[in-house]
Amino acid sequence: MKTTSRTKGFTLVELLVALGVTAIIITMLVGITATALDGWRASRNQVSAAREAKSAFDQLARDLESLVARSGNDFEWLWAATEQSPPGPSGNASPNASRLVFFTAATDRYDGQINTTQDNGGDVSTVGYRLLYRDPVTDSENEEFSTFVLYRQLINPDETFENLLGEESLETAYQSFQSGESDADNFVCENIYEFSISFVIEYTENNITQKERVLVIKAGGSDSVNDFRLRGDGIVADDDDDSDFANGRIVAADLSMTVINESALQALRNGVGGSGKLDLLERNSHYFAKTILLPQP
Repeated sequence: MKTTSRTKGFTLVELLVALGVTAIIITMLVGITATALDGWRASRNQVSAAREAKSAFDQLARDLESLVARSGNDFEWLWAATEQSPPGPSGNASPNASRLVFFTAATDRYDGQINTTQDNGGDVSTVGYRLLYRDPVTDSENEEFSTFVLYRQLINPDETFENLLGEESLETAYQSFQSGESDADNFVCENIYEFSISFVIEYTENNITQKERVLVIKAGGSDSVNDFRLRGDGIVADDDDDSDFANGRIVAADLSMTVINESALQALRNGVGGSGKLDLLERNSHYFAKTILLPQP
């Protein structure tokens, strides 16, 4: 007698169990992948922000370490101020944007063609740093593509000698050059949400050498100013030339920057505010600081 064998299949219960286990494994894999992606994005943003800050700090360090100033005159050699109308989208402007103009022995003067036919002589240049909210490609205020851009304008020695060196107000003399600040050639880095500077001043009082740190920031306070000037006959802060440190010397500059990523920038453009803005910046911004020692006479 011939018998027929039948292959046994999976029961409904076994299939349901297998599907449940598969679902659990997939859920775990999705969670792990999401965590890994979040970590990757955070690392990428950190690296990108550090690269932007490094570009700015390296350039500022080269210029400040070659600062040129002479005593025994009433000329201005350095001017720093905080923007009273900071750059940024409406309602979400930068909390602090410092301006900085000073004389320096810049090695990239005349496009780096020193001692060539392009070199018109002289070694003292002027540099101006400013944080603006612009589209760096079209040099316009197009809201859709604008970002926080740090610009550095270099004015060659011949123009410096003719128009800026020896002036009693560097701020006033520099105004004729402001229209070129946002030229593409002056681009340093972008997504700099905050840029501030403070100066460490060494002075003598009652035969005791002291140091004071003066912040050029908009926040206000006893140790902060809106306007800071280094003159050949002393230091003037907020038009006060009779402070304790007026006859002191600047020994260092402390720079700080807050760099944001594209997600935060887009949210600022969209008008995020209140606690949502604070939470957004906490998660999507990176703070950097650097101290630069200035040359001493």
